[in-house]
Order: sequence, then C-alpha cells, then structure tokens
Amino acid sequence: MTDHRCPGCGSENVAKIIYGWIPNLTDDLEEDFHAGKIHLGGCCVRPDKWHCNECEHEWGKHSRKGFN
Repeated sequence: MTDHRCPGCGSENVAKIIYGWIPNLTDDLEEDFHAGKIHLGGCCVRPDKWHCNECEHEWGKHSRKGFN
C-alpha cells in the first residue's frame, strides 16, 4: 500500500491508522481493513499515522491540515 517501512522491524506490511468512531464500515473500508491496508485506531486520536502489521509498532505523525 505504501512505500513506508516499519522503523521497528523493517517490514513493508504497514497500514494507515484511521481514527474515530465508525459504526458501520463501508464495503471499501471493510475490504481495506481485512487486507491489512488500514488499522482502526479507536476514538482517542494519537499522533501515530502508521501501524506495522508484523510487529504492531506505530509511528509517524498526521499533519494538522486535513488530518491525513
């Protein structure tokens, strides 16, 4: 999905963290979730932007503009 590597283990198997309460995932979000492309971060927004699917390490920062 990305050209990002986990700084913890070097894996390229990473997911973008999506924050907020999502009562019903759209079909696209559900597909991305099961494919490991996104990670649900919950309602408490943290600065982490990326999640490693291999070692569970989280890192990176969201920009303040647009929170992307």
